[in-house]
Amino acid sequence: MSNKHPLMSWSSMDKYLNTKPEYKDEARQLISKELGFKPNLQASMASEIQIRGSIERFHKGELPKEQLEKFVKNMAKYIEDVILEKFPEQAHLVKKK
Repeated sequence: MSNKHPLMSWSSMDKYLNTKPEYKDEARQLISKELGFKPNLQASMASEIQIRGSIERFHKGELPKEQLEKFVKNMAKYIEDVILEKFPEQAHLVKKK
């Protein structure tokens, strides 16, 4: 594991673990499916938390499937940008534009 990246703060990890944890696996699957690979957690953590909220709204019938899919696609683009900027060891996995 590279020491190039700062460690996650405890507050970030706490937020990740405790924000809508029931949607964690579904969010990770949607992100991985959209990207085509499992991203570094530090690259995807913030976006994943937001996606969990959208998944919850989808399950409550408050968000159409198409909007959830569009949101995940946009978050995946953001994750790709983070990877390209901060996680060069995964940059080769990012789809070429």
